[in-house]
Amino acid sequence: MIFSGKQIWRKKDGVAIIEFAIIAPLFLFLLSAGLEFGIVNFISGTLNTVVSEAGRLGMTGGNYTDMQDPSHPPLSREEFLVDYIHNKFGPLMNMGELTIKPVPYDSLSGMTIGGGTSEGYGSAGQVVIYEVEFKWKVLTPFMGNVLGDDEGDYVIRARTVIQNEVFS
Repeated sequence: MIFSGKQIWRKKDGVAIIEFAIIAPLFLFLLSAGLEFGIVNFISGTLNTVVSEAGRLGMTGGNYTDMQDPSHPPLSREEFLVDYIHNKFGPLMNMGELTIKPVPYDSLSGMTIGGGTSEGYGSAGQVVIYEVEFKWKVLTPFMGNVLGDDEGDYVIRARTVIQNEVFS
C-alpha cells in the first residue's frame, strides 16, 4: 500500500508516545529539581534554627546531660551540641557529616575576620561564633551533578553568634 504525502500527515498513530518522549524528561527534571531544592531548603532552615537553639543552650557552660540517656555521665559542650542537633533532626541527618567549629572572641568589638582570640567554646563572657557545616548527599544523581560537588554532596552551612554567660 502506497501513501501519498497528505495521507501520511493526517495519520495520528503514535503521536501520544512522541509527545510523551519529548515532555517526560523535562517533567522528571523539574520534579526532581523541585524535590531536591525543597529538601535542601528544609534542612537549611531547620539547621539554622537548631544551631541558634543549641548556641543559646551552649552559652551557659554548665553540665550537660545526654538527651537519650540521662543516667549517662555529663557531656562536654561539643558532645551536647551534636547530641542536641541529632535529636532535633533524627534520622534525616548523618551525624558523621556534621562539623561544628566554634570561634571564640574576647568581645564583640574585638571580632576580626579570619579567626578568634582563643580555642574551644570560649570561657565566661566571651563571644563565640558557632559555625556548623553539614554535607547533604543529593538524592538524584543528575541533581548531584547540578547542586553538589564531585561526590554529589551539597554543603549546608549555619552560623550563630552568642555571648557566653558568666559561669564558674
